Amino acid sequence: MSAAGDPLTALIAVTTALAAGLLVLAGAIKLRDPRAAALALDLRRGPWRPWLAGGLGAGEVLLGAVGLLVGGPVGFLALAAGQVGLLGAAASRRRRGRTCGCFGTASRVGGAHLVVLAVGALAAGGAAVGSVPTAAALVVADPLPGALLLVLLGLGVALVRVLMTSAVALRDAVVLVEGTS
Repeated sequence: MSAAGDPLTALIAVTTALAAGLLVLAGAIKLRDPRAAALALDLRRGPWRPWLAGGLGAGEVLLGAVGLLVGGPVGFLALAAGQVGLLGAAASRRRRGRTCGCFGTASRVGGAHLVVLAVGALAAGGAAVGSVPTAAALVVADPLPGALLLVLLGLGVALVRVLMTSAVALRDAVVLVEGTS
């Protein structure tokens, strides 16, 4: 069976593209408003903190773009390493009770957040050792299904963002309301 027809390869390709898409979104939000991102990330005060948040955003966009457009062993390995780094940072922030500013707003780091980063790291690592196509290569190879893939990828990124941020806030609100009754 060819790599394109292998279900595991397809799953790894789509999961890797989702992880890369989430990075592009998170980075673009930080670049759009680095001051708000710096506050959401709870960076120490100083005139350089918007630059730091913007630099982090630029790095995320670049790393996500590499995962979506370039791929290959080096590109996917870089994406996997980035995901592992973000997983470590998120786990540390969760342990210390600090908020996450991944998407430009301060939200508590939930378990889903950590799972999404871990799965993204594993998928990108698998893509680095396998012969996995990038999302761009899939679009070029077959434009009509590729266009559908891009639409579904956009929806997936939006839904996973909600899972990583709003779902945690909703759970906290439910616990708060139940605690007062």
